[in-house]
Amino acid sequence: MANVDPAVIDQINELAIEHFKQQAELEAANTAFEEAQKAANAAHSALIGPIQGKINELNAKLDALIKSHRTELIKEGRQSFVTMVAKFQFHRTHPDPKVTDPKAVMKIARDKGIVRKIAKLMYFWKFNSDKFFAWLSKNEELRSLFEQYIDQPEDSESLSMQLNGAYPVFYDDTRISPHSIKIKG
Repeated sequence: MANVDPAVIDQINELAIEHFKQQAELEAANTAFEEAQKAANAAHSALIGPIQGKINELNAKLDALIKSHRTELIKEGRQSFVTMVAKFQFHRTHPDPKVTDPKAVMKIARDKGIVRKIAKLMYFWKFNSDKFFAWLSKNEELRSLFEQYIDQPEDSESLSMQLNGAYPVFYDDTRISPHSIKIKG
């Protein structure tokens, strides 16, 4: 044995044992916390699941009812109406196109020598959807090469509803907010 005082070795061993005890206590506390979190998340999901299901069901019924009576509820050229309870408004949505297979697009880009125009260099070329669509809008003649990998969603319409607490009206298809009141003049 080397010239080490046995008391020093004993002290090192005691500190190491205490360290490992504290480490085990920390791991047990973390495990207990994670288990409690999982249980709380499961209880919360069980609580809100039926509520969210009922909301989704009500939204589907509202959407179907409003869409089936749209011509009666909304004047031509308008997008909204208001009742005593809520404001309802249709919105046109124009979703962006999405690339379905970036690897295939990158292969074609390598073959055509346009990788720098549609990707960014990390340690390798990483496909960049924004750059790709910007480049494609300027080079429409090559669009047919990439068309099979582009998903162009159709324009659609969404319906929103907002609580109407300050506009006392039974039904109004001409405005969704109260008429202004002249204060002075």
